[in-house]
Amino acid sequence: MTGAARRVAIRADASRTIGGGHVMRCLTLAHALAERGAEVLFVVNPGAAELVPGLAASGFGVAEVAPGAAPLVDAVAGTWADGADALVFDMYTMGRADHAAARAVARRIAVIDDLADRPHDCDILFDQTHGRGPAAYADLVPVGALRLVGAEHALLRPDFAALRPHSLARREEGAPVRRILISFGLLDIGGLSAVAARALCGRGFALDLVVGSGAPTLPDLRALEAACCDLTLHVDSDRVAALMAAADLALGAGGSTSWERCCLGLPSVLAVVADNQRAIAANLSAAGAAVLLEAVTETAITDAVTALAGDAESRIAMARTCAAICDGRGAARLAGAILAPAVTVRPATLEDARNVWVWRHAGDAVRFYRSGQTTPWPDHLDWFTRALGDPRRDLLICQAEGRAVGHVRFDAADGAPTERWVSLCVDPDARGDGLGARCLAAGCAHAAAGGAVRIHAHIHRENGASLAVFARCGFLDTGAREGEFGVFTLSQPGRAADGHRAQVTSTAN
Repeated sequence: MTGAARRVAIRADASRTIGGGHVMRCLTLAHALAERGAEVLFVVNPGAAELVPGLAASGFGVAEVAPGAAPLVDAVAGTWADGADALVFDMYTMGRADHAAARAVARRIAVIDDLADRPHDCDILFDQTHGRGPAAYADLVPVGALRLVGAEHALLRPDFAALRPHSLARREEGAPVRRILISFGLLDIGGLSAVAARALCGRGFALDLVVGSGAPTLPDLRALEAACCDLTLHVDSDRVAALMAAADLALGAGGSTSWERCCLGLPSVLAVVADNQRAIAANLSAAGAAVLLEAVTETAITDAVTALAGDAESRIAMARTCAAICDGRGAARLAGAILAPAVTVRPATLEDARNVWVWRHAGDAVRFYRSGQTTPWPDHLDWFTRALGDPRRDLLICQAEGRAVGHVRFDAADGAPTERWVSLCVDPDARGDGLGARCLAAGCAHAAAGGAVRIHAHIHRENGASLAVFARCGFLDTGAREGEFGVFTLSQPGRAADGHRAQVTSTAN
């Protein structure tokens, strides 16, 4: 793909069975994409817009389709004759074959997942699960795919980041718990909102209960509101961030709203209402960012809330832990990755020597090189000239929108014809939107196409930026150490999870 993506289709569903969380988080992503100039089309199941009123009110295009890849392809082709620049999947029921079929109408595929249980054919893999790393997808995505994994990528609306400083400052005061927010999802799957409201009504707390107008439990909740003077319902509210910032404690599901609570440092009592929430809730509980209910009963809720409300020190510690997990800027990060220009690679020439020398010596990069020394220009030029003619070396220049933005070098490993050692440098003036990872991914795809089965890298233990870049491209820490450097390896870079050859090109998206 040349240029930045400007037409993005999003495939997500909402129903009374799975709830509206997938469409809701995709709406957040869609707004971030639109702010960057993208035209967005939602492709959803029939009835999704009725269950998620925000979708109908968003102004984005909406196409309702039957299950399967063929209806999706038809919907995108019917909207844009020459296809979409990018297509985002947020569908547990669609996998690699569907993604591959969608490439007929999309030049870039992004997948949102939280299960890490099936292979994908994608260019960008996004998972906002706290405590999970890129290694979880080591055998599930093709070479060249970027893996944006962790709660720093959580899809939150901008108002959460805007209210974050004020909300975090409040938590440090350790004030008594007076206001509690109850939120078990847009459709209140499992009917836990009523259980929580009954458990807490009349106990001296002001209760704010957030729910969607499509929730089948809404009539019962309205009856509870009439009977409990402490309870206020907020139906289809656009003030969720403000309600969370004002709350002293939260009670809710372990889904996407977990990241909203973390962003605002809101101490929480969690319940699991869907299988995809189990890992999220368990990781948050293990980190000390929430209290996890094993059984969701009125007694269990009352006991957990009473204990947390009576322990100001624990609430302050929990708020700090939450705040460190998510900063509320994940939507901007993912939108930037989706819209970023494609990176291609070409063989280096002698004319590239000066650029590579400048890039390698930018800032304090030298301290992270194995030599630990600057290289005089004449010496570099001599080395570069010889390297270009060395059959054991492959010098590549990375380009974005026709401009040289980085350099990737592969050296053959001694005695191992299918193994390579890789090094990377990028133009500091072009950094942003994950450029380093995109350059590395493009280079590794090129190496895999040339027969590389394993690619290794030496990374300085204090070079946090490089550690993150290589992790996003699937490199794993082998545990081997050479002084201050660790050895990281990308294994089987050209193979998919089932052992068949993955699609490999010299372009990383």
